[in-house]
Amino acid sequence: MTTDGTESTPDPTVTDAVPPLAPSEPSAPASTSRPPAASWIWVVTLAAGLAAGFCAWLAAEPIYGRYQPAGVVRSAFDTPEESDAKDQALRKAMTLEASLTFGALGAFLGLTFGMAGGVARGSIRAGVKAASIGMMLGAAGGLAAGRLLTPMHYNLRESVADDLVVALLVQGGICAVVGAMAGAAFSLGLGDDDRFFDFRLVAGGLLGALAGLIVYQMVGGIAFPLDETTLPLSSTWRARLFARGVVTGFAAIGVMLAMSANVRAR
Repeated sequence: MTTDGTESTPDPTVTDAVPPLAPSEPSAPASTSRPPAASWIWVVTLAAGLAAGFCAWLAAEPIYGRYQPAGVVRSAFDTPEESDAKDQALRKAMTLEASLTFGALGAFLGLTFGMAGGVARGSIRAGVKAASIGMMLGAAGGLAAGRLLTPMHYNLRESVADDLVVALLVQGGICAVVGAMAGAAFSLGLGDDDRFFDFRLVAGGLLGALAGLIVYQMVGGIAFPLDETTLPLSSTWRARLFARGVVTGFAAIGVMLAMSANVRAR
């Protein structure tokens, strides 16, 4: 309005200066990487491994010595035929006991690791399914590995002077199989990336079980020097319990390290 009371009309040639908007920068793509595995998943998986080792030891203890032939005692007066017959009987008994023992170990590892994978995924239903499949895979793998590799222990002892080398080869093969089955069961429960098996988790379980065997042989030889830890089944319950716990515990650590590496790589 002007000083004389008349209403002024806006000049169309005059516009308020509005600074031009800066061109919007393209937004950065959302990161698809996920944080490393939560600490509670580590606790659950490690507990699953240790529980599997204890349950497998508990289930297999009644088996130890059960199938040993009664009255078979080596004697200096045995003929070569008698000595060979006794050795064969003892080997068959040890092979049967080792097959059942490692079958039980594989079954419990598959059971607990499958459930742990489902818990990590947040699906109890997936865990139950994976535990069922993992138990069957683990039992089959442990039975087959024990049946095929235990006789090799006696054959290798005739040509390899170092019992530790024989133990690492034979027991290492068995532990590698059951550790791989544990990793496979965990992968089934986790159900990550729509893959049936994540072979990195399988490799993690395998390598972890092998690491546990090495620790068992190194520590067991010192802690249990008279317990024949280089045999497929050592001669005392405490050495056998230690073996199960170390192998299954390290298998759990191997699986979790593989899972954490997978997450960081994404």
